[in-house]
Amino acid sequence: MDLSPSLSEILFRSLRILLIVVLAAAGRQLVARLTPKLVRASLRREAAPETSGEHAKREETVVRVVERTLQLAVLFILGLTLLGEVGVNLAPALASIGILGVALGFGAQKLVQDVINGLFILIENQYRKGDVVRIAGVAGLVEDLNLRRTVLRDLDGIVHHVPNGDVRVASNYTSEWSRVNLDVTVAYDADIDRAQEIIDDLGRELAADPIFGPMITEPPRFLRVDKFADTGVVIKVLGVTKPIKQWDVMGELRRRLLLAFAREGIRIPSVQRVAAGPPDPPVPTGPCMPPARPHGVTPNGCRNTEAPVSFCLSGSGGSAAGGALCQGVRGMFPRNAISLPRRGTLNPLEGVWGCAGVRERIIPRVALP
Repeated sequence: MDLSPSLSEILFRSLRILLIVVLAAAGRQLVARLTPKLVRASLRREAAPETSGEHAKREETVVRVVERTLQLAVLFILGLTLLGEVGVNLAPALASIGILGVALGFGAQKLVQDVINGLFILIENQYRKGDVVRIAGVAGLVEDLNLRRTVLRDLDGIVHHVPNGDVRVASNYTSEWSRVNLDVTVAYDADIDRAQEIIDDLGRELAADPIFGPMITEPPRFLRVDKFADTGVVIKVLGVTKPIKQWDVMGELRRRLLLAFAREGIRIPSVQRVAAGPPDPPVPTGPCMPPARPHGVTPNGCRNTEAPVSFCLSGSGGSAAGGALCQGVRGMFPRNAISLPRRGTLNPLEGVWGCAGVRERIIPRVALP
């Protein structure tokens, strides 16, 4: 079959492009297979002692970062090669990329800072995937880490993306081992020696427990009487656990201490808070009391409601005793204030008090006839 030169050239370039793509795919596969082995072999030659769990976390973190970086490099080289194959002059393109790189160097200084900080975080092994850390004012579990940012998930399940350039101080709660640091407060009249025995016994029981024992490196123990607080004596309890297991051990230790102290009669003091409102106004002692809001049923049989009634009576009339007829304290009247023939009701008009069978209306500061 006779092919024209242009068609032959197109087929040749197509085959070259196909070969380049196949080689790039093979390169990515090679990176995915060789990177973990090379990184693990390199990390095993380090002299820093680490537990198997810590070493595995560091290997996983470094492998992920190196593998992603190499795969991006493969894709970048693939793009440049394909551009050359389709006839694009790479020399001006590379010069433009250089100028663009200088411009990005000035305009994307934060990105460069993030990448440099991320590189030092990995080299210095400040934290790895699976650690609990506090960085840039955020605490949580490291779910992902690369050269630009760190992903944390806190106890509420919220995911935080922290640029590595914002990491000034990295506090790692789970590096190599973790600490049980517990303050136990007992009452001043408690037997401190007995409390010490209980704490040490519970620490040994936890270390021998089939569930919590494997988490503990040094059993929790009584360290000292730490301070005299307002509510009681503070006892310092310390122990050592495997990384990220201190919270499990402290939670179980608190539970057992609560039960043991209750059995032994060792009291854990509690703070009682009393909410105090504004003081009640003083009650005058003159013949007439200040206006009050009646409610309930008065001793003389009149039924009061929550309607705001303001009144104060004086004089004598009917079967009422002489002197002050109305001495209201929170709506309750003295038994001898006024006697009415039948059960009373409150007039719907505000400030009017009346009883069935009585024609008079009692309004503010009006005396009975």
